[in-house]
Amino acid sequence: MALASCFNGILGFARLFIQSSLLWSVNVTLGGGLYVDLDLILLISRRLTRAFTITSLRLAILIFVLASATSGVVLLSNCVKICRPEWLSLATTAGSKNPFWRLAFIVISSLDECFQTRKSGNTGSFPGLGSSPFSGFFLNSLVFLFRQMNTHRPIDPVVHSKEPAVLNAAFNQDQSCFAVCHETGFQVYNTDPMEPRMKRTFNSNGGIGLVSMLHRTNYVALVGGGKQPRFPVNKLCIWDDLKKKPSILLEFMSPILNVLLSRILIVVVLKNTVLIHAFESKPKLLAQHETFDNESGVAELSVNEQTSFLAFPGRAIGQIQLVDVSPANRDRNLISIIKAHKSKIQCLAISNSGALIASASQTGTIIRVHDTAKCSLRFELRRGLDRATVTSIKFSPDDSKLAVLSDKNTLHVFNLTATATQPDISMPNRMHFLGGLPLMPTYFKSIWSFVSYHIDTKDDLVNDTGVLGWADNESIVVLWKFKGIWEKYVLVENEKWGLVREGWRRFEE
Repeated sequence: MALASCFNGILGFARLFIQSSLLWSVNVTLGGGLYVDLDLILLISRRLTRAFTITSLRLAILIFVLASATSGVVLLSNCVKICRPEWLSLATTAGSKNPFWRLAFIVISSLDECFQTRKSGNTGSFPGLGSSPFSGFFLNSLVFLFRQMNTHRPIDPVVHSKEPAVLNAAFNQDQSCFAVCHETGFQVYNTDPMEPRMKRTFNSNGGIGLVSMLHRTNYVALVGGGKQPRFPVNKLCIWDDLKKKPSILLEFMSPILNVLLSRILIVVVLKNTVLIHAFESKPKLLAQHETFDNESGVAELSVNEQTSFLAFPGRAIGQIQLVDVSPANRDRNLISIIKAHKSKIQCLAISNSGALIASASQTGTIIRVHDTAKCSLRFELRRGLDRATVTSIKFSPDDSKLAVLSDKNTLHVFNLTATATQPDISMPNRMHFLGGLPLMPTYFKSIWSFVSYHIDTKDDLVNDTGVLGWADNESIVVLWKFKGIWEKYVLVENEKWGLVREGWRRFEE
């Protein structure tokens, strides 16, 4: 306690000394005998001592003293009148990043505060202060610098909407098409090349919050959403686009969080329940499974000639329920439990062959790949060290690669054909250099992606959510919900593997 009091006393004395030194320096540089507005200088000095560390404070005082020496405080007050509309935007751009501009913002905001409260009628000049012969040059230079600080308005200003362009986006079963839904209806596009295939716009109350396709057929699952939902959020509509009307309507006791379709099944995901219905004109409930709280509607359905699996969170945290939904084993109710993570399941993906299942937890640092037949761990892939929300995981068409996208907008690609004993020389995953030593923690034995790419831009005003898909075994497609754009990235090899953005297009309004 005594040590803390002593430390606080030293800080208080240092702050008082800095304020006094600042007042003395300004007074001396302005002539020694001139009258200085003490309220103004004290206000500036208080802000400086609170906003800067000792190292940057010295630089701040030096810059302020030099500015006062060349042109006087009246110069800065005049600059306030000229640049006042522009330094307001400075607070959210360069002023919060660069120490020099942060200092300038603090000084000018202090001057403006005093200037706005002064009612003497003096146009920006303070009593007893004049301007030096260099004031005109310094004023023009300062105004020029402030106006060059990314404050120019573009010729065609871009209006950034605060609402997402689409409410949801989802690929079909083989990722050859995708659908997006918004406040007025939904649209279907070809994946690559990105071309519109179908568009349905509802006249009023047309908000669609969830959309799910059935291969390339005329059936699309819809759930209402947005500000003016087309359907209630607890009602599922199987839309027949040939007849341009709903074909099946199913109503539930709670909001629908996800819908998965196959040619014979309709899977509806609620917060604590997964319901499996037969895809018929009058759907019959085939099975019902309880889950742990699943607010994100995490579930994945894989149907092929060999196997058919439905995966969703288990009843305990970190567990995955794997249900065999093939026609031959449906009545046997075969359920496997995979203990995948220590925290809640955030994202799931099943390979196209149905042999592998990848999962990520809410921690988002590790992606684990298990075998669906034996439920054994095949790969432990490390996305990174810090926490992140994994928004999308997707296997490549030949199951040789796994793409992972998180809310940090970093796209990772892992090679699943390589193992620790038989690494793939053509696309080697990265390993820790200490991973081969015995008795090392599991962190050092993790597999890192063989290529990663940060795909957001500095102009993005929000942290967007992307949905992954593969156009082929070397091309990845990302659907951005907020920006409402389609992007294609291609794996290329120069000296090492990398991702190159090949093209992008905006969804039609």
